[in-house]
Amino acid sequence: MKNKPFASFLAVSSILLLSACSASENTEQEWNSITEQENNITLDSATTLYKEFLQKHPKSSQSHKAMFRLANTLAKNRKLEEAAKMFQDCYRQYPDSTHAADALYSSAFLHEQVDNKIAMDLYKLFIRSYPNDQRTAQTKEYLKYVGKDAEYILEELRKQGKLSE
Repeated sequence: MKNKPFASFLAVSSILLLSACSASENTEQEWNSITEQENNITLDSATTLYKEFLQKHPKSSQSHKAMFRLANTLAKNRKLEEAAKMFQDCYRQYPDSTHAADALYSSAFLHEQVDNKIAMDLYKLFIRSYPNDQRTAQTKEYLKYVGKDAEYILEELRKQGKLSE
C-alpha cells in the first residue's frame, strides 16, 4: 500500500517520457518530410510549410533550420523586407546556431534594399560578433565606402593600388 503512490508516479512518468519521445520522433519525421519536399514545391508552399512547422514546433531542435530556410525562401520569392526580418529574428533567437553568422550577414545584406542605416548597424554587429569569419575583412572594406559617391570610391581605390588607371 505504501508503494502505490510511487508506482502511480512511475507509471505517469513513463507515459510522459514515452509521449515526449514519440512527439520528438514525430517532429523529426515532419521535418524530414518538409526538407524532402522542398525542391519539388512552389516557394509559396515552402513558405507555408516552414511557417506551420515553426508554429507547431517552436522549441524543436530543427527550429533554427526552419527559420533560416524560411528566410531563404522568402528572399528567393522576392519578399526582401520580410526575409531580412526573418534572418534577423533567426540570429536573435538562435545566436549559437550553425546558421547565426549567415543569418546576420544575410539580414544586413537584404536590409540594404530596405533600410541602409539598419544594414550598416547589422554589418558592424557582424564584424564584432564574427571577427574571424571570411566575410569580415571584405565587410570592413565595404563599410568604408558606404554613402560615398562613385568618383570618391574610384579615386580611393586607385590610391590604394586596387584599381589600375
